[in-house]
Amino acid sequence: MCSSIQQHTAAIEAAKAANVAFIAYTSVVNARESQLVLANDHAKTEEAISASGIPHVFLRNNWYVENEKDTILASVSGAPFLSPIGEGKVGWATRNDYAEAAANALTLSVHDQEIYELSGPLRTHTELAHIVSKVSGKEIKVEKIDVDTFGEFLASNGVPKEAVPFVKAIQSGIRDGALAVESQDFKTLLGRPLTPIEEGISELISK
Repeated sequence: MCSSIQQHTAAIEAAKAANVAFIAYTSVVNARESQLVLANDHAKTEEAISASGIPHVFLRNNWYVENEKDTILASVSGAPFLSPIGEGKVGWATRNDYAEAAANALTLSVHDQEIYELSGPLRTHTELAHIVSKVSGKEIKVEKIDVDTFGEFLASNGVPKEAVPFVKAIQSGIRDGALAVESQDFKTLLGRPLTPIEEGISELISK
């Protein structure tokens, strides 16, 4: 089976052969310096795109608030808001805002920068849970647990055992600050303020 890097490299080579004029690649925040488990593949893909000579921009996405859907819905239903990331901060934003930023990146005639670090306001899980409480009108209790305990919780709730180490590695990276990247680039691409995180959470709860 091909690795994601091999697949990305093949796609870049095909794009070059087809005389593709521009690439907007969705990467991850701080890709070339980050210790996040996701970052290495993205960093190597960025390098391959740069080496191709095709004009490009890198859209380094932080975290979708939708990634927290299961935790949010469980907490609204009365379960504790489980947090294995300690005081780690995350630049959550809505998936729609990331999509609109990417669309805008493809339609701009000129870019004055190669890299856009797309992060919303930095918040901890405790701060996010407070917003969930305000939106839902329910008291949300945060339970801070270590990453290993979180892994055991995932395994006991149907997450495939082979996927648990990967999820644990992501949580460890977030705990250690991998997503704590501040930037105003989101507003630059959107041409407007970000969608309030309260709206994104309200939509998750109402679905």
